[in-house]
Amino acid sequence: MLESDEDREALIKDLGNVDIMLKGALQMLKEGAIHENPETVDLTRLLRDAAENAEVAGLQADLDLQGDLRVTGRPLALQRIFSNLIDNALHYAQGVEIRGIRTLDSVQVWVMDRGPGIEDKEKVFLPYYRQDRAPNPIHVGLGLGIVKDLVEQQGGKILLLDRPGGGLTVQVELPLDHFESSADEFEYGDSE
Repeated sequence: MLESDEDREALIKDLGNVDIMLKGALQMLKEGAIHENPETVDLTRLLRDAAENAEVAGLQADLDLQGDLRVTGRPLALQRIFSNLIDNALHYAQGVEIRGIRTLDSVQVWVMDRGPGIEDKEKVFLPYYRQDRAPNPIHVGLGLGIVKDLVEQQGGKILLLDRPGGGLTVQVELPLDHFESSADEFEYGDSE
């Protein structure tokens, strides 16, 4: 229906990108939420691996992890949660600080950056909402919505907070044992 061939081709290309992204997101949710069994996941190891990957890419990642940060959860879902949050911080701020502590019944992790922050912290969890509105085929606006869904599937909570001095703090709180405690032991990264 568009008269301009150029506009029509651009729209078709955009729709193709959205289709690919949506299929990938739905596949991830389906596989992560339905087919993955809960196991004991060592978040210390998972977060250290993410920080090392950032440093290999030449970006700064500072860690301060205290206590035994193991939770019963779905390993790939937990990896996706923190990979997404850390990748966002690195994309917008070129650096990330990660803090983690264990409380009596949960593990709390803060992913902090010195980027531009987020104005409307509730809307960013909605599908396709993007604060900058600039076309970007890589960051299409489903990331934080998926992260929130995955955190809630783990029985956890996620909060977005302004960081004193500028930037964003994402706080994730995960219960130690949301799933049945009959799960097998698993440490992220084991090749067994």
